[in-house]
Amino acid sequence: MTSQRDIVDHLFPGFLTHLTTLQGFHEHKILLKPSITPDASLPTELAALYLITNGFDIQWSVMLANSFYQVGSIKINSYIDASSTNYWILDQDHFGHVLMQDDGKILYRPLYHEPIELCNSLSHYLRLSYVYLGIPGWQMGFTPFGCPPSARDWLTFYCACPQIQRYTKERRNENGPKEAAKRKAWSMGIPSDTCNWWSSNTSEFKAKPFNWDTVQKMVRSIKSNDKIVLQQ
Repeated sequence: MTSQRDIVDHLFPGFLTHLTTLQGFHEHKILLKPSITPDASLPTELAALYLITNGFDIQWSVMLANSFYQVGSIKINSYIDASSTNYWILDQDHFGHVLMQDDGKILYRPLYHEPIELCNSLSHYLRLSYVYLGIPGWQMGFTPFGCPPSARDWLTFYCACPQIQRYTKERRNENGPKEAAKRKAWSMGIPSDTCNWWSSNTSEFKAKPFNWDTVQKMVRSIKSNDKIVLQQ
């Protein structure tokens, strides 16, 4: 029988299993909301996601030196929370907002600054989110300001991606089209050794959209509750 865990594993293959291998891993929680029939005006992929779940939040935490830390969260807002005048607001934290345009492109708007293009699709954004384990502030690595110190520390510890710091340092002295092209290439060409649980074929990683229809069929076999909380 199909379970909610099956849906999460289809959207984020190997992610929950990978979390359990991290040093100090404590627990993960998944809040999966019932699906809705979205407005026809939504971008195609966002509409497909809402037919699966009306937003979700995957949180994970660690216990280090007898202290509890909420380290990461991968979240997509519900339809109501995402609705806005100029953009669809997919997520937000104290570093900025993740936005979706009507053409499906994903932008990131740091607080008090203009949005910058982050990636080309919702599929790409979700994959980037789990590559960087939903660590708050990872999106700042794609801006001229670089990741905040807390994000750099967690990313270095858990994602083995020192290119975040290296690239942030290099780009501070770069401007214009060259910097923009480098940002795009870097965001789409993440080294395969960053995480060992996603495909090493980066061209497929960046180009292949999710098979939304398959997940929607899985959802139809599950009885929806107001809120479903899963724990491994």
